[in-house]
Amino acid sequence: MALTAASAWPQLQPANSGVLLYLPHLADGGPVEQRWQTTLTFTNSSSVDVASASVVVDFYGDNGSPLSLDFGDGPKSTVSFEIPANGIRVLQSRMASADLVTGWAVARASRPIQGSLSFRMYSRGQPALEIASHSTPPSYNFIYPATSRLGIAVANPNNSYTTVWLRLRDSTGAEIGQQSIMLSPLGHTAFNLWQKFSGLSDTFTGTLELGAAADFQYFVAWALGADASLIYSLPSGEFGWPPYHWERIWRVFLKLRAAAQKVTDMTGVQLEISPTQKINASASRDSSGQDKVTITFALSEFMGDADSEVAAVAAHELAHVIQFRMNRVPDELEADRVGTWLLLLAGYDPYAMLGMLGRLQAAAGDPGLLGQILREFMDTHGSFPTRIATVLDALKYVCSYSEEAQKACEVYKGLFHPRFPANMPLRQGTGELR
Repeated sequence: MALTAASAWPQLQPANSGVLLYLPHLADGGPVEQRWQTTLTFTNSSSVDVASASVVVDFYGDNGSPLSLDFGDGPKSTVSFEIPANGIRVLQSRMASADLVTGWAVARASRPIQGSLSFRMYSRGQPALEIASHSTPPSYNFIYPATSRLGIAVANPNNSYTTVWLRLRDSTGAEIGQQSIMLSPLGHTAFNLWQKFSGLSDTFTGTLELGAAADFQYFVAWALGADASLIYSLPSGEFGWPPYHWERIWRVFLKLRAAAQKVTDMTGVQLEISPTQKINASASRDSSGQDKVTITFALSEFMGDADSEVAAVAAHELAHVIQFRMNRVPDELEADRVGTWLLLLAGYDPYAMLGMLGRLQAAAGDPGLLGQILREFMDTHGSFPTRIATVLDALKYVCSYSEEAQKACEVYKGLFHPRFPANMPLRQGTGELR
């Protein structure tokens, strides 16, 4: 399969980019003495793709029901818009309610974007303070430095009730007490620490940890520091591991689908995230010609915190879709070669293809239960040693495909693997990718 090298530069993006952005607190309106305004800012930081990002933002009230807010086009609980490459979109609430309205929001994008929010408080028409925060990824746990006036917002992205426990410790690490809060499906709450733990002095300092009480359910939290005279932002506080698999699978799929668009038309390719307890992924075409990539939660969990290895799986399956659309017979080794190219185009480490295959090969060599679980994956995808050798060859060939590809590989190696031996792939070589 010959590949065009149109724009071989990697799609590098900020670390906090995502396709599911959680904005854990909104505040709008209120009495004239203390009126709040929320501003949402979304940025499409793509420096390669000329396509815009399609964004849908849903707003929810404290009880989880849709929340209508006015951002200049009348009260709406859902706002949709496009952001061009390197573009920005700002939504600013109109402070339409005489009573304070609170809630939270979720933004869903067709490609990774950045999202932030800021809160401005007006006192009798004059701006009195403003504070900003980035979107917050869901986690099982959050932890923050605490004073008695610490402000906390918690939102539940699940379609079921979620209980979150609060554990307060003093400055020595000794536990002071625990409380819990119950959130309705898609619900939200906000409070100050003294409202949950009575008797705290104005000089109290310590830490507050939040965690899911059951079933390791993800939730979203945000904290605002405060003392007698100041309000200030705090670090995001989420535990980065284990990863939020739903967002991760969507993020890598959409980035790679955009990269695959450079090879052939990828319009309409769907993603299915399967809850089945199988470590597997597949590409399929139904009788109507609809192409679909399926990735199981179990496979993402098996890859641990290695985003690039999950991306390697998605790249391999999207390579099969390219084969479908070029009327070629699906071939696993060719899909590994094309997938390696897609990883490079999408800004993921192409060595992750080797890591993914090596991880599966090591586990499949286990004669016990894990080996049995992976046998289906092995049987449908071929010999791991052969596939690993193919990827190594592809890494050598892909960077000599064109002058632009050579330059991209040299830049990538300089950025991410500057201490690799000179004879390692991702440098100019001989041969061509077919």
